[in-house]
Amino acid sequence: MLKRICSILLICAVLLGTLCFGSVAAERGDITENLQWELSTLGRLTISGSGDAIPDYSAQSGAPWAAYAKNIKELSLPNSLKSIGAYAFYGCAKLSDVELGKIKTLGTAAFAGSGLKNVVLPCDIKDIPDECFRECTELQSVCFKEVTSGGAGVVIKDGAESIGDKAFEFCTALTEVYTIHNGAREENLPSTLKAIGAQAFSACESLERIAFAQNGKDLTALGAGAFSGCVSLSAIAIPTGIGTIEKETFMQTALGAVTLPTGITAVGEDAFAFCDSLSKIDVLNSACTFFAGENTTPDGAVLRVVYTANNPTMQYAQNFGKPLKVLCTGRGESHAFKSTVTRKASALQTGNIQQKCGSCGYTKNAVIAKVETVKLTKTSFYYTGKVIYPTAAQVLMTDTNGKQIPSTEYTVTCQTGGKAVGKHSVKIAFKSTCKNYQGSFVRYYTIVLKGTKVTSVDSGAGKLRVHWSKQTTGTDGYQIRLCKNKNFKSGVILKTVRDKKATALLIKSLSRKSGYYIEVRTFQTIGKNKYNFSAWSAPYGRKTK
Repeated sequence: MLKRICSILLICAVLLGTLCFGSVAAERGDITENLQWELSTLGRLTISGSGDAIPDYSAQSGAPWAAYAKNIKELSLPNSLKSIGAYAFYGCAKLSDVELGKIKTLGTAAFAGSGLKNVVLPCDIKDIPDECFRECTELQSVCFKEVTSGGAGVVIKDGAESIGDKAFEFCTALTEVYTIHNGAREENLPSTLKAIGAQAFSACESLERIAFAQNGKDLTALGAGAFSGCVSLSAIAIPTGIGTIEKETFMQTALGAVTLPTGITAVGEDAFAFCDSLSKIDVLNSACTFFAGENTTPDGAVLRVVYTANNPTMQYAQNFGKPLKVLCTGRGESHAFKSTVTRKASALQTGNIQQKCGSCGYTKNAVIAKVETVKLTKTSFYYTGKVIYPTAAQVLMTDTNGKQIPSTEYTVTCQTGGKAVGKHSVKIAFKSTCKNYQGSFVRYYTIVLKGTKVTSVDSGAGKLRVHWSKQTTGTDGYQIRLCKNKNFKSGVILKTVRDKKATALLIKSLSRKSGYYIEVRTFQTIGKNKYNFSAWSAPYGRKTK
């Protein structure tokens, strides 16, 4: 009985201990001679002992607790600990918080793939190693601590000096990167920062802005692809301390405008590729070169640069068809251009205008479009007995851009007399005073005899009296035709009146009570059995009695 009571008391004690202390150890072991680890059933990993460093591990040979990484929710570190080695807490996907207050060094991928939500980096951590927080997809903010001390001309700054390759790559929830400087929040990276590694913040999809303390004058290295794939990054001031924008540094970001400081001497391959929102890039160093590739800058981004001879930015823009805005030294966006036509345009070739700024010497060429269309807007005129041909206002001339060339730029002269009925030609020639165009063109028009019309028809028994309007200008007589069919294909009755003053004709021997269509035209005698005719009038219908 006593033994049974003791067993019950022992079980109660264990349960009470569990309730009081929250958990019991599930796994434990040694890390080093002076460091031990213990993982509770509730997911609390406790590092204890007097040692100051967790050693380096690797992705293949992980930490002693690596097999339980997915169960780790909390982490407790001893006050003696100063260094956390490589891959120490790699893949601890449920670990949401860590206190790094005493830590001075971190190893490669120390917290990569963990569930950290917010990270505060003490000023004693000088280097954020490669992949340290890579793929921390829950990470929302990163805070750097910076401390400035000293006086009497001696200033000492403590804070992060480098961020390694891929240190924060694929931290897709990251929205804030800031510094606590002597207790005050600053919306920028620490002023102690000297280098940012390749792809350091690559694919941080939620990151909207990055700022640098003191314009980043002490930052001398910005690695390739450092901010590539930051699709929400819409604002950044390029650090003034770096000399090169490396390959893919800002590829596929949401930047709207960028200024490249005077210290930038080169822009690498695909540096701004697929930045669809980028509208302009101000290049403050006229000697800055761009990688010779069509995706180095997007097609929609205007490159703005102050003119210098043999400017590489201008050459890049011209080679790849990028929009370019060349500024004038001392005049800003405006140039004092003087234009000179070096070659006039014609229907066979484009022309050229050279524009040279009298202030800075910038010279550019503009194209004069070729002549595309030359046509007469009126190609038929009535005979008057006098010379007649189209005027310059009756000529439509346009270039290949669809722009109309003013009629004041050319003359029109008749080459064939322009008096007789028939086909004529005119010569359209640019004036010698025309600045932009040269050449001439021949176009054709006709002079026709003016016709008349049937005014009325009187009906009789087997006969019709046709009346028409008198037309005497150039007219020697009239022809009248009748037909039972409106198309006048067969059975046509043709009558000729050789009196230009006549206005009527009686036509007999027609079928009684039959309908006829009647047309009339004028004619002009030009030789023996040779005539010019006007067009037939509109048909007039009438029925005999």
